[in-house]
Amino acid sequence: MSKCKLFSMIDKAIFEYKLIEEGDKILVGASGGKDSTALIEYFAYRKKQNRDNFEFKALHIGTEISSPISPDLLKMFESWNVDLEIIDVDVLGRLKENKKMNCWWCSTQRRTELNNYAIENGYNKIALGHHLDDILETLLMNALNKGEFSTMIPKKSGSWFSYGERKLSQGRDAVKELLTNDLELQAEIEAKVREAMKNKE
Repeated sequence: MSKCKLFSMIDKAIFEYKLIEEGDKILVGASGGKDSTALIEYFAYRKKQNRDNFEFKALHIGTEISSPISPDLLKMFESWNVDLEIIDVDVLGRLKENKKMNCWWCSTQRRTELNNYAIENGYNKIALGHHLDDILETLLMNALNKGEFSTMIPKKSGSWFSYGERKLSQGRDAVKELLTNDLELQAEIEAKVREAMKNKE
C-alpha cells in the first residue's frame, strides 16, 4: 500500500477541513463500490503511518436488493487490517403500505442504520466516499427539485435544528449552547412542548 495522487488529495482536504482530529472514532460506510473502497484504503494507509491518534471501522449495510461485498474485496480489507462489520437490513419490509421501493428510500434506510450504529457504539464521525459526479448530480437535483443551489459539503457537524421558520443551529451541542444563552427562547420552546404533551393526555 503506497501513497498515490488520490491519497495526497485526501490529505489536503483533511488538513484544510480538519476532518480527522485527535481522538476521533470514525465509522466509514462500506458500500462495496470504488469510492468507499478507496476511502477505506486511505484510512488504513493513514493509520499505518501513525500520524494521528484516531481509530476507524468499516460498516457495510446489506439489503435484500443489493449485492453482497465480493470475497476479493473482503480479502483486501483483511490485508489492510480493516475492521469490517456487516449488518443486514430488510428495506422492503420497512416499506409502508402502497409505497414503492426507490433509490431514495433504500439509501435513507442504510444511512439511518449507519447513524444509529455510530451513536450506539460511540463513534463521533461518519465518513462516506463520493466522487465529483455525485457532487454535481446532487447540485443539479437540488437546483431542479428544490430550487436551491446546494450540494454535499466536505464536513457536516450534525443536522440543522429549526423552530418554526427559524433555523436555530447545526448539531445538538450547538443548539444546547444557543438555548442556554437565550433563556427567553428556551422558555418559549419548553412551554410549547409542555402544551403539546398536555394535549396528548
